[in-house]
Amino acid sequence: METEPEIFQFGRVFALQKLPGNSAKQNCSKSGFFIFLKKEYCMKSIFKFLGIIAFVAVIGFTMGACGDSSSGSPTNPPPDELEFADSAAFDIPAYTIGTTITNIDVSSGVSGGTPPYAYSATGLPAGISISSTGIISGAPASLGPAGTATITVADSDAASKSITIAYGIISPSVYAAGYYFTGGTPTYIACYWKDGVKTDLSTDLSSANAITVVGSDVYIAGWYDNGTTSIACYWKNGEKTDLSTVRSEAYAIAVVGSNVYVTGAYTVSYTACYWVNKTQTVPTDGEPYAIAVDGSNVYFAGSYNNGGTTEACYWKDGTLIPLPQPSSSVSTYTTAIAIVGSDVYVAGNYDDGTTTYIPCYWVNGTTPTDLSTVGTMDATAIAVVGSDVYVAGNDQTTGLSSIACYWKNGTKTNLSTVLSEALAIAVDGSDVYIVGRYWVGSSTIACYWKNGIKTDLSDDNARASGIALMVE
Repeated sequence: METEPEIFQFGRVFALQKLPGNSAKQNCSKSGFFIFLKKEYCMKSIFKFLGIIAFVAVIGFTMGACGDSSSGSPTNPPPDELEFADSAAFDIPAYTIGTTITNIDVSSGVSGGTPPYAYSATGLPAGISISSTGIISGAPASLGPAGTATITVADSDAASKSITIAYGIISPSVYAAGYYFTGGTPTYIACYWKDGVKTDLSTDLSSANAITVVGSDVYIAGWYDNGTTSIACYWKNGEKTDLSTVRSEAYAIAVVGSNVYVTGAYTVSYTACYWVNKTQTVPTDGEPYAIAVDGSNVYFAGSYNNGGTTEACYWKDGTLIPLPQPSSSVSTYTTAIAIVGSDVYVAGNYDDGTTTYIPCYWVNGTTPTDLSTVGTMDATAIAVVGSDVYVAGNDQTTGLSSIACYWKNGTKTNLSTVLSEALAIAVDGSDVYIVGRYWVGSSTIACYWKNGIKTDLSDDNARASGIALMVE
């Protein structure tokens, strides 16, 4: 009877099979493996087998450390944490409304995370936005105080970080109309300034006297020389419209919807008149000078002849309304008008009979409020905000012929210590803007004052006589 060989078993045994002769048998199944070796091959085979097992173990450990043991595929090391570093360079400085800001790229503050990144913002001023790539751009669309906004970056793994940036006050754009001396021919040229940048309105001898801004449209009243005489006109966005064919000049302008209202004078004797959409009207009962429009109501301020005396008055929709005269006055005249709700404010001056002119204003046709009782002064413009009444003018009591000034509710503030004049006024909230000029030697510098701080509009001979603020 044949003797069974002695068998060494490694692994898991699922079945014993008889091995013929001196052969070795290996059998594998889904559940495991078993190995049978003849005794005489035992020691040599064991060492070989152990070597294989060790090699496989090392490979398996290495693969397990470098890849996913469940899938066998390699993975990248985890990314650095997303970071968003703030910087003062990301802050938005103060701007004027409608002025395009310099682009600000906040992406330089981002690191780590998993690109690509996406950016968003909350709290930016109206008209300013951020792109998905981190560029802050646009133009402020409304006035507002300084504040802060939150900028957020998110990576492709949905991690996010935020920073807070600051932005400056959004101020009105300041428009001023006037003229400047060329030093050649023509002698002077009509122009306007927007935030200090000058735009010529003509190449002829000309002057701009008043300005108003409606939306993005700029209207300016004045005159130009056609080679024979001066012609009243207005410019809309630089395009000139003639108002007359004879000697004439335009003083003031107001625009409501598509209607353009202009006051002025014509003929050699400079007879007062006004134009509505280029149609001229010559009043027979007085001389309108200033203009204001409230809804469908049109107001003019001026003067009329009352039995040989020049007296202040205003018109509402063509009806003349005389203004009370101070008891001591010899004559009165008006220079400006403002409408607030149902209230009518008119600024002007009167001669007290001693060749001294007294600045004053009227409210709803009542007895005027004097702004000074000492020496000669004059009121040139008026603005009203809430219950506060602002009047621009000139103080002639300082030893100089004129010092630019303004009154707020009757309290005077001088704007300069040198020869100067204030010719127009605009108020935004608590900020007071006054336009005019001052003298340096024999030259005059166009300028405006904001809350008493002067900003030059020119470095040459120039005069600014009208002001408007772009507030929306």
